[in-house]
Amino acid sequence: MQALALENSKDYSSLALKQVEIPEPKIGEVLIKIEKAPIYNSDILSIHTKPSRKSSAYLIPGIEGTGTVIKSGGGIKSWFLIGKKISFLQLDDTYAGSWAEYTVCNSKWCKPIEDNKNSSRILIYSSFLAKMAIDTARKNNYSGIILTNADTITGKILLKLALSCKIKCICIVEEKSQKIELKQIGANSVLRPSKNNFNSKLKKLCDDVGPLCTFNVSGGKLISYIVPIIPLESEIYIIDNDSDSQLSGINPSDLIFGGKKIKGLDLQRWLKGLSMRQRLSHLEDIFNEKEIFQINDFDYFSFSDFKNGIINCLHSNSKRQSILNINHIIEESKENENSEEIKQESAEKEEIPEKEEIKENEIEESKEECEINNEKEEEDEAEKEEQAYLESEIQNSESRTVTKLLQSLPKFEWDYQLGDGIETKEMPLKQLPDLSIYRGEWANGSLHGKGTRYYTDGSIYIGYWQNGQSNGKGLFINSDGEWYEGMWKESKFNGFGKHLSQEGQYYEGIFENNFIQSGSEVTFDGNKYEGNFINNEWSGFGSLTIRETEMKYEGEFVKGNISGKGKLFYKDGKVFEGEFEWFNATGTMTYPDGTKFEGKINDCKECGEGKLITADGEVKTGLWKEGQLVKWIEDNKEETENKEEQKEENAEESKQEQEVESKQEQEVESTDKEAAHDQETGSKDNAEQSKPESSEDTSKVNEEESAQTIENSQEAQDAEIKEENKSTE
Repeated sequence: MQALALENSKDYSSLALKQVEIPEPKIGEVLIKIEKAPIYNSDILSIHTKPSRKSSAYLIPGIEGTGTVIKSGGGIKSWFLIGKKISFLQLDDTYAGSWAEYTVCNSKWCKPIEDNKNSSRILIYSSFLAKMAIDTARKNNYSGIILTNADTITGKILLKLALSCKIKCICIVEEKSQKIELKQIGANSVLRPSKNNFNSKLKKLCDDVGPLCTFNVSGGKLISYIVPIIPLESEIYIIDNDSDSQLSGINPSDLIFGGKKIKGLDLQRWLKGLSMRQRLSHLEDIFNEKEIFQINDFDYFSFSDFKNGIINCLHSNSKRQSILNINHIIEESKENENSEEIKQESAEKEEIPEKEEIKENEIEESKEECEINNEKEEEDEAEKEEQAYLESEIQNSESRTVTKLLQSLPKFEWDYQLGDGIETKEMPLKQLPDLSIYRGEWANGSLHGKGTRYYTDGSIYIGYWQNGQSNGKGLFINSDGEWYEGMWKESKFNGFGKHLSQEGQYYEGIFENNFIQSGSEVTFDGNKYEGNFINNEWSGFGSLTIRETEMKYEGEFVKGNISGKGKLFYKDGKVFEGEFEWFNATGTMTYPDGTKFEGKINDCKECGEGKLITADGEVKTGLWKEGQLVKWIEDNKEETENKEEQKEENAEESKQEQEVESKQEQEVESTDKEAAHDQETGSKDNAEQSKPESSEDTSKVNEEESAQTIENSQEAQDAEIKEENKSTE
């Protein structure tokens, strides 16, 4: 057969038509006579990066094609495809590619198609790229996407798929004509970096759309325009690339300081992560939803003109699809030369493998039965693969924390009865819409009865279900280490249960709507509360045991704090009863010997002034600090009383002295006034006399008055000195 191949080279320019052997299919494989094969950039890239598609000594590119199955290697599904026109995807590098007259392919990657032009217009590879992008956006809860190079084949398929999934899409293109085309498809937002308002418009759209990511198709420089504008921590996914186009113009600071990430999405890895049933479901969607996946932008090239086909692929920037029209390249001379070979292949097509030992005339008679068996085998195979895939997904999502807790906790006992009388049926593993995996019983299309649910973050629920919700007895373990075992109602803690929170608190008691109502709590530091709760906080009457001090409080709580009347029991037998605000209180302490303390405690210790009442009734007042008696206030009582009496006596004496001093001052003042008056009177008498007295008489009178004044003054001084001495004594 002829094939486009190269020998030990990584340069696509060395591709040439070679004569190679026709491969033989094995069990589960089919031999395909190829009619058309797309030329993708990824095909050319694979020559440089993954040159492993070998037929004999040659490397044959090509990841997709259409053709007719002419031979089976064995197996009902492979046999069922004989004579049918199919599209196939060649992702396994161990097979030769599609750029040849014939190739072998695994039957699970073959999709029977209608023998018309429309079926040939479906590109599986580009369609799967779009499917992968939307699946990534959904799993990461993005409400919108930015699509660069949206005018490419893959870009337009992705745009239509996003619109059908109600995902908002911001398209980035370079030319005005491309903008018009995308608007016709249904795009609401199409931007061109060459416009002056590009930055402001893109920023506003990003703010309006909400959480979004970027898908870059075919590489190029467009991505460099959006990296500085998109929100911090944004992710950019590369889903396809031109062989000669590199990412350029990106500032590393946006990645380092902006937390923005650029990732590559590998289609082969994504497909391997799907179950057989999921892959088949995607294939069905691709061929059934033609308005999304069918394209019309084709350029056909014969085998002999393959170089122009490759050049067209590279220069069209993935905007038109180059197709190798392989069934037109066989020249007439070649057809004659290979006529015997073709006849032989046709005969092989009609032959039935010897191991199946079915005669040709029996095929028609049992065709319907075989089709039924084939469908059943397909379903069984798909089911088997899906179960294996789901088992691997459970193992991949296992959390060490959850595994350790499962090993440390008592084994869950299936000893509860729903009692609703609904008949349940055990079903195999099934993946639910939130991507969690369920193993257990079903009823009326819902989780019902016994079952285990494995969540994508590693969390697990083991227990009973009713109408799709956790009801009855169950155990839930979170990947963060939180767990609850007990009764459930409508997927909430309801009834008796045990709960360890993420913060380390352990609750045990009666729950309602995920909150404990009454029971006990052991805090992360070992303290234990028993009593009533409101919103998971200690409220009402309860008791609190302090692990470190072995003290216990019984009384009132408000919003998680000790507040109100209560009793505090000490390790040494003391009991304090009173009005509490945390561990500060006013009340009475009773000691083991019957002695009582009336006063205050601060941080559980006696403090301030208080009374100590002995068992005999003796009362003493003292001063306490940090639980220790500083002094007795009664020991200094007599001294205090004496001091008070002395103060009173001193005050009285001072008062008397002030009164005496005031009286003396008044007497002196009165004497001075009398002397002045007498002097004034004598002057008047002398004036009235006609003859003045002799100087001798006048002098005598003056001497007598002066002596009297001196005497009065001396008496006053003596009295004053006497008073001072008395005061000094």
